[in-house]
Amino acid sequence: MERNEIRKWAKERVFRYDQLKKRKRLVFLAVICLALLLFFWAYVKAGIVLLLLILLGFASLLYNKFVRISLGFEFIVLSTVLAGVIYGPLAAFFVGAVALFAAEVFNQSFQHSTLVSFIGLGAVSIAIPLFEGMGITSLGILMAILYNVIIVPGYILLGSQPWKSFLFAATDIPFNIWVFAVIAPKLLELLG
Repeated sequence: MERNEIRKWAKERVFRYDQLKKRKRLVFLAVICLALLLFFWAYVKAGIVLLLLILLGFASLLYNKFVRISLGFEFIVLSTVLAGVIYGPLAAFFVGAVALFAAEVFNQSFQHSTLVSFIGLGAVSIAIPLFEGMGITSLGILMAILYNVIIVPGYILLGSQPWKSFLFAATDIPFNIWVFAVIAPKLLELLG
């Protein structure tokens, strides 16, 4: 390519001032959006973090679509506890409930007994501020135990087979011990 061809090519592909004048509305909207993003960054960041926690919890239950036995390999408790530590109990319950609801609907496994899990998530969400100052590992393990102490009898009372409920707890508690010992401190540092 010759020098003139290169100039012509560059002018066609790069915005010039006269082109920006023609697109005043677009430029104005871009400046307004950038200003709003900067002024409300804390809210935008919170929304992004909460969405990521919901997606993490949701994705962790997708295996239930194919495996019809519920094992305790889930990130719902992790997402709930992290949201509670960072943003408080309402955010914790919102994250846990939305992630669980979405996963149950997607997996087509929503049942009347699922209410027990929502009650467990509510109890965990309410309990998180009571242990303010506790490290994320200890808090998370305690909340995973609390969650299982609530849901196992609840599921059994609503007709679930006891061995399935105990299998869930027997896999969920050790899994969450590992999650809160290894993953949660790094996630909290990254998100908080």
